[in-house]
Amino acid sequence: MENNDVVKSYKSIVLEKFKGKLELKTIDLRKLEKDEILVKVMASTIMPADLAMLQGTYGSFVPKCPIIPGMEGSGIIIDVGESVDK
Repeated sequence: MENNDVVKSYKSIVLEKFKGKLELKTIDLRKLEKDEILVKVMASTIMPADLAMLQGTYGSFVPKCPIIPGMEGSGIIIDVGESVDK
């Protein structure tokens, strides 16, 4: 699917470093890999697991910054990579 109306950037809440502040940033989209999809997120939540990840206390997993919280969401597929057929 080649969608010329696909957005080129998006806004997201980002944590650049632990113990830092969440910031609203504009992030440029990269080209989709052949097996990826692009979803326009319509709703997302911040759950306790997100808060633990932002604090670097998500079990034994320590994420690398920058972190964009929101593990669960709902949205609309707006583009797919060239090998995506289902």
